[in-house]
Amino acid sequence: MKKINKNIFVFVLSVMLPLNWLHATSENKKNLLHSASEYDYPPYCIVTKDGKADGFSVELLRYVAEKMNMDIDFKVGPWAEIKKELIDGRLDVLPLVGYSKEREKYLDFSAPYLVLYGGIFVRSENTDIKSEADLKDKEVIVMEGDSAHEYVLGKRTTDKVFTTKTYIEAFKELSEGKHDAIVVQKLVGITIIKELSLKNIKSLGGSEIAKDEIYMPLGREIKGFEQNFCFAVPRNQAGEELIQKLNQGLVIAFNDKTFDRLFEKWFPSERHIDLKDAIKYLFEILFAISIIASTLVAFFLKKQVKKKTKELSNSEEKYRILSETLTEVVYVYDYKTLKTTYINKSIEHISGYSVKNLIDDPFLWVKIIYPEDKNRMLAVISDAKSNSQGGIVAYRIIRKDGTIRWVEDRFTFGKDNHGNIISQNGIVYDITERKESESNLKERMRQLEILGKISVERELKMRELKEKNVKLEQELEKKE
Repeated sequence: MKKINKNIFVFVLSVMLPLNWLHATSENKKNLLHSASEYDYPPYCIVTKDGKADGFSVELLRYVAEKMNMDIDFKVGPWAEIKKELIDGRLDVLPLVGYSKEREKYLDFSAPYLVLYGGIFVRSENTDIKSEADLKDKEVIVMEGDSAHEYVLGKRTTDKVFTTKTYIEAFKELSEGKHDAIVVQKLVGITIIKELSLKNIKSLGGSEIAKDEIYMPLGREIKGFEQNFCFAVPRNQAGEELIQKLNQGLVIAFNDKTFDRLFEKWFPSERHIDLKDAIKYLFEILFAISIIASTLVAFFLKKQVKKKTKELSNSEEKYRILSETLTEVVYVYDYKTLKTTYINKSIEHISGYSVKNLIDDPFLWVKIIYPEDKNRMLAVISDAKSNSQGGIVAYRIIRKDGTIRWVEDRFTFGKDNHGNIISQNGIVYDITERKESESNLKERMRQLEILGKISVERELKMRELKEKNVKLEQELEKKE
């Protein structure tokens, strides 16, 4: 399992959120959100002895709701049941839902705040199962409706799939000799084994969480079974508005260190050290003291460089994981080199051009802007640069296949230590459907206006005819 890098998370969310939302106050009337927690998905979602929802994700959602001036209540129930209630709109939000393209058809997701990896659990004496390939024709247990359930069915890992209401039931059955293996998010499985004190179940790749592995895949065995976990809401207009508030609350949780505090509470790293390690460290210290000062300095410099290099590599990887889950285009444009230094794969869906096309030709994006919109778009960016502020601009692009799409570009500027603008960072949304709806509405209003004018003219004509008829009748009466 990995935490999403805080700086990257906050940057992506800040350009995703409407600018005026970042200055929200708590003066508005509180709304009540209805949420739920599954029975046993520790340490993310658990149920306390008095039957209340708890866990890392539950606490995080409760805090985010509070910061967004919303009350929230939680019920508990089987995952399959509460997931259906969310899809049907009977729940407003769930705290822990794995993102997938299939689920995106009926759910809307916040930015991911955790990345989890899948694992395989078998009885200790089992020597037949060593990898995912060995699960073929074996009896595999998963929780009904869980991402692992969807995974084994989608990958056709085995035809013998057995489901339980909870993962605690699954591990008890496996421990009692029923079926052959369990597929589950690895950290969830390790936590349940420890809570139930199961001595006869093992995880392929080991079941101990070392002090430096708390952010790592923990010996991942299932390639491709990797879940970005988010808050999720029903896919409708109310859900769309709510998810933006939840994203804003996540930014606050990262900025005020609440996310880190909750993470340390629910995922404490084991920082023990054995005698062998102690002797090793002692010799290292004695050796360091015995060498000359210049060598000592070089040694520490080398370690610092290695550490910083590793941190940078991890940050880049976490940024890639986060940005590649988005359907919107995320980009970074360097004003010094006049090149696009980063853009995610969503550009291919929106424009028809590949990432390589955009990297190789830094002016390609400007070239495909609809001619009538180009000057306006460039003027908005120019004005924003002169004020050293970000902005929002909507314009049309001509896709590679010749079709026209509307996009909305939300951007900010990166600056150096002297305050000089060095890059443009942003997210581009496809708003074609919204524009078409607006256009259809305007056309409908125009038609109604025309009909209204016709109706008024008809009414005036009828009045005129009526008055003429009255006068004619009066004239006829006088003649008689």
